[in-house]
Amino acid sequence: MIFDEMADNYDRWYETPVGAGVDRMEKRAFLRVLEPKVGERLLEVGFGHRALVSLSPEAPIGELRGVLEIHTNAGERPIITLPMSAEVKGEIDISPERFFFGYIERGRVLSRKVTVFSRGGKSFTVLKAESTLEFLSIWVHEVESGKNYEVVATIEGDAPQGRIDGMVELHTDYPAQPLIRVPVLGVMGEY
Repeated sequence: MIFDEMADNYDRWYETPVGAGVDRMEKRAFLRVLEPKVGERLLEVGFGHRALVSLSPEAPIGELRGVLEIHTNAGERPIITLPMSAEVKGEIDISPERFFFGYIERGRVLSRKVTVFSRGGKSFTVLKAESTLEFLSIWVHEVESGKNYEVVATIEGDAPQGRIDGMVELHTDYPAQPLIRVPVLGVMGEY
């Protein structure tokens, strides 16, 4: 509760004429040091001070994880380490982001569906769908020509018992995303 009150007061100070001026000066100084290029996105991280973190427009599509090290002049904490994560979305997106089957009773056949779609309206084609799991069958159905597909993954009842952890690989004709990987997760139980 005390931290929340301090943070609120700190944020409100930046809304005052003096605080707004300091905020502009800090941002200008960071931008001069970082020299972001056209198309780069900046993320502001705050805890009393601000650091601008940029993500290159050439960052690969998918989930990115890393660590940001902030070097300080504080004797007791010369380096502050912050975990960072980002997800770079491409023109082609998937919802949901995985085939999740949960717990499956052995002998039961179960299907899950994802939708593959163009976020910006660019046309693409799913050329081929493959699975890294031999007991998983895949069916691709074009919903809207060049823009929207349903992909259905079906686990056969004779799948081996235990953890299911594989991938469905969708091959497309879209140059920036020729291969889209969709995780397949679940657990096959007993009869």
